[in-house]
Amino acid sequence: MSLQEALSRCKNATLIESDEVYYQNIFDNFLKALFEKSPVVENGKLGCVFLDMEGTEGIYGSDQEIIETLLGVVPSRFGARLGLAKSKYPAYIAAVTSKPGRTILVPDDVASFLKRIPIDLLPLSWEKRSRLHDFGLHTVSYTHLRAHETLRYLVCRLLLEK
Repeated sequence: MSLQEALSRCKNATLIESDEVYYQNIFDNFLKALFEKSPVVENGKLGCVFLDMEGTEGIYGSDQEIIETLLGVVPSRFGARLGLAKSKYPAYIAAVTSKPGRTILVPDDVASFLKRIPIDLLPLSWEKRSRLHDFGLHTVSYTHLRAHETLRYLVCRLLLEK
């Protein structure tokens, strides 16, 4: 939802200016701690990090130990959400759909996991997601996500495979 639409729906809303520098400093501290836990740390947008934990089984053992280690880096008051998957997009979706302080492990059958995911979680602009809803497309179950597909091709598939 755009800010303009949100303000039109909530006329008594109060806007609070964010302190981006402060947020970035806190986030940078988390990144430094995560670099000690994973061989590959990819900084996404503010508040989002992708870690490649491939090959760390000898260090951490089970998925549960990885989860506890990674969640332990972020103080609980921040409500970190963790998604474990074999690729970035399913891990991202698992993280954003989990509860604060919790983890979702994506099963090997990624398609069945993603089919219930709302279109609103696709990496598309608000306007494009609104158009998809106008076409009656509300979940990812209408498409097959492939890593090699471009965003334009993905949208075409979404529109054609209803």
